[in-house]
Amino acid sequence: MTIERELELIHQLIRQSGKLIEVEMRARIAGENELADEVATRFERLQREIDRLRGRAADGWIDRAEDLHEDLRAANATVQRRIRQIRDGVDVARDVTAVIAAVDDVLALLGGE
Repeated sequence: MTIERELELIHQLIRQSGKLIEVEMRARIAGENELADEVATRFERLQREIDRLRGRAADGWIDRAEDLHEDLRAANATVQRRIRQIRDGVDVARDVTAVIAAVDDVLALLGGE
């Protein structure tokens, strides 16, 4: 595993955090303020994990980066699918809840709070 793979993983996490901003805003527009607050909390937690991983770039977590990369790709696919459904506006609460669960899974994989 190289630093390039580690950086790719961090970039994936950054992209996912950007998606959370959209989910939070769309939840608020749909009147799902409590869920939007939960998404905002997950965004903050994910940002802390990104910062933590950046600070540990040379600490050997790259041994896990390959597995994390694949799990993160799956989570990102779930989040993206749910964002498309949120845009459709059919069941925003259900889809936002699914995004929250996907982010919780990522945070658990990263060993986050």
